[in-house]
Amino acid sequence: MDFEIKCDSTFRRCLLDFNEIPMFDANSIQGIGVSNDILSLVSGNVMVYDSTTMGWEYGGGSSLGLCLNDLCDASTTGTTGIVLDIDAVNKNVFMGQNAGESITSGASNTFIGDNAGEAVTTDIELTAVGANAGEAGGTTSVFVGFDAGRLGSPNDGVFVGHRAGRVCASSNCTIVGADAGAALTSGSENTFVGVRAGNVLTLGSQNTFVGSDAGDVCTIGNRNVSMGEGAGTTLSSGNQNTMIGYQSRVVPGTVNQTVVLGARARAIADGEFALGSFTPGDPVGATINTQATVGLAGAAAAPPASPATYLEIRLNGTLYVIPCYNP
Repeated sequence: MDFEIKCDSTFRRCLLDFNEIPMFDANSIQGIGVSNDILSLVSGNVMVYDSTTMGWEYGGGSSLGLCLNDLCDASTTGTTGIVLDIDAVNKNVFMGQNAGESITSGASNTFIGDNAGEAVTTDIELTAVGANAGEAGGTTSVFVGFDAGRLGSPNDGVFVGHRAGRVCASSNCTIVGADAGAALTSGSENTFVGVRAGNVLTLGSQNTFVGSDAGDVCTIGNRNVSMGEGAGTTLSSGNQNTMIGYQSRVVPGTVNQTVVLGARARAIADGEFALGSFTPGDPVGATINTQATVGLAGAAAAPPASPATYLEIRLNGTLYVIPCYNP
């Protein structure tokens, strides 16, 4: 059904045009009613839907007792209700039980959902939508979803999804997906996209995990990239690793500066480059490692001293060493 909202400044009300049901009506508390202050944006008023009486009630000014910035609670006869608080002075909008209830001087905040932004006092420019979303606040951040960014108080972050970034106190993080980044407490500039992406990382910065379960066992690390479903699922800690492809991985779980490309491709030591694919029981592809010192090839025969470096290629578990010379 299509409809438009029409507002009449003379009668200080807004109507839904298909049957003129009052939406905002200064002269009545039928439907969704608030005082004329909400239309002139002079002073905030509170609108409450009482779940017991199944009707909207409102109050205005400071006549109802304790108020904050002309923001007052309307009385209800029921035990629960939906509260809409509009503060025209500081440009805050709160809807839901306990939403924004601790605000003092914070401005330009929008909290929708039970307990959304509940502990925020002075923070600014926050958007929290969902029960418990952004409960602890932060600054200039966006929280969407149940428990999204609930406890961390991050700055300049985006958290979208059930429990996304739940305890994140980091800055400049983008976390999208159910349980993505759910354990992150310290670090900055992380990007997690996908269900459970980076969901156990507690300490790390500048990591990028994209895909369902990408980087989902990494607890500590910096500047790692995992892209693809299950990419990097064996990396428990390490730095500067790049794993791209379905279940691309490293073995053992703690390595540094590897590059792994391809479905189920794997690297097994620091600095390795793995290319191709790996099927359990039938390894295919190659891992490549550059070494700059004679003798690092282990049991392989030492090449002449003149090569600039050596290229190690591991094929089906066998290590081959190739001397590399400058042109």
